[in-house]
Amino acid sequence: MRSVPRKALVSVPDPHGQAALLLCETLIHILLEKRVIDKDDLRSLLDTVLDVTDERADENPDEGAVRVLLFSMAQSLSAA
Repeated sequence: MRSVPRKALVSVPDPHGQAALLLCETLIHILLEKRVIDKDDLRSLLDTVLDVTDERADENPDEGAVRVLLFSMAQSLSAA
């Protein structure tokens, strides 16, 4: 799994983003438990989304906050 640039970690948590993150994490945990997807599929998905945020970073300064949420999700799911 990739790492998030240190400067992206200073983002202030957004309550809507936190709620969306919790919802997504819960859904992914359920999909993993029911074996709809496996951890390799999940890693591939997260890598793809991180690639997209890399591409959009120059256009949108909020991508750093998006990467923080994705990194938090990746850490949480890797512990599952």
